[in-house]
Amino acid sequence: MESVFDWEWETDENHRCTYISDSVETILGTSPGTFLGLSHLQFSNIQADPGAVGGYRADLQSRRPIRAFTFHLTGDDGSDHWCRICGVPRFDADGRFRGYHGYGQEVSEEINAQSTSESQNRLLANAVDSLTEPFALFDHEDRLVLSNKSFRDMRADIREIFKVGTPFATIFRHAVESGQFVPLPGMTTEEFIAWRIERHKSPRGAFELEGPNGSWSLVIEERIAQLGTVTIHYDLTERKKADQLILQAKNQAEQANQAKSYFLASMSHELRTPLNAIIGFADMIEAEVFGPIGNARYQEYHANIKKSGQHLLDIIETLLDLSCIESGAFDIDPAEIDLPELVQEVAHITEVKRHGSPGRVRIDIASDCRHLVSDARAIRQILHNLLTNGLKFSAPETPVTLTVRPLGKEHLDIRVSDQGIGIAGRDLLRITDPFARGRDAMVRAKDGVGLGLAISNMLAHELSGRLSIDSIVGKGTTVTVTLPRRIGTDRETKAAPAVTTDGPCAI
Repeated sequence: MESVFDWEWETDENHRCTYISDSVETILGTSPGTFLGLSHLQFSNIQADPGAVGGYRADLQSRRPIRAFTFHLTGDDGSDHWCRICGVPRFDADGRFRGYHGYGQEVSEEINAQSTSESQNRLLANAVDSLTEPFALFDHEDRLVLSNKSFRDMRADIREIFKVGTPFATIFRHAVESGQFVPLPGMTTEEFIAWRIERHKSPRGAFELEGPNGSWSLVIEERIAQLGTVTIHYDLTERKKADQLILQAKNQAEQANQAKSYFLASMSHELRTPLNAIIGFADMIEAEVFGPIGNARYQEYHANIKKSGQHLLDIIETLLDLSCIESGAFDIDPAEIDLPELVQEVAHITEVKRHGSPGRVRIDIASDCRHLVSDARAIRQILHNLLTNGLKFSAPETPVTLTVRPLGKEHLDIRVSDQGIGIAGRDLLRITDPFARGRDAMVRAKDGVGLGLAISNMLAHELSGRLSIDSIVGKGTTVTVTLPRRIGTDRETKAAPAVTTDGPCAI
């Protein structure tokens, strides 16, 4: 339990703290004696969501297990902490309630990472809302994910249904019944609604819809594997009213279609285009393409722009990778893989493009491990994540080794080892959770949000394999990915055998 929780606690039948381990002072900057005799809600400088407090009180009153009560605490030394406690009720031999026994954990990094993710989502929502054309995104089950103000204003009288999770069929039926769209010639209202729903589920090019008072809309939809179905409406009313402007309107529609394709490409390529432009301009400034900058301080500014842009780009790519896998949108495509060729490619890109340090990765692939049938994209992503971590968390002069060895006749082991800072035992059991990072100050000083190992672990399981970690603080880390030599399209490959690790810290 010590690697999962930071302190232990007990309360009496009146929920007053009777014991709390000494480690709480190191973690929270508050003496254990400060908490004795008080309930958790009586701790000074505590703040928590009212809903969470209500649930916590209900658990205590009903003497149910406390699953995860999260609150903010300011230590006696002025330090701020997010804490999470769990516990189980205690009863004596006669069945009388005697209090709770439980554990606590400092979870500030997790809460802060979640806040960063929510901030990124708000930025995306604000960007979509700034579009002048009506825009909406529906998930793979045709439920509304987000829409902009222009889309909601198209149906101002039924705006109350524009809630996240509302099915497209419900929205469109309300729109037709309220007169926002006119059925196509020769169709009844029900036939028109059924036609539109089917067209939304299987997009196949732009089409026009007639609205009230002679208005027309050009509807463009596209289904994107990672996101769902994107819908954009363009107003064609003026084109329909003026036959003499048909050609011009046609060109406008084609331009709109190109704009749609550009926008959707940006979305499907994980919003990388704007950031790539920023990074590219930073490179131009560095090279002084159009002449000397004129002030040496701008050199420092451009370097910060480039570094920040690349960092944000990495975060966006990683977050969307995680979303793609968690949503089940990552489709496995088995194919014959030349493993040495793929490994060399990933190592080169990771060294040069990501870290500017060629030659650090040492590759050793056994002769009987040169080929396998698997998904190249997934293996490429796993190798990239593991090599990135190895290079990031070790000194520039130390090598990172990548070895591939057979494990029986049906599996092989891919190991990435570094001589870096290592992972503390208390962090190992959570290090493959999304947004989990080691609590060491050297780890927190590095870029990243703690998703590389999480994504690698998920992808390993998608490939019917497993990921394990062997690490010693101050000595280095070895991550082993055990994979079947062949996976089929039915995904019923035998599970990877258990792997024994020799180090003191392994999962």
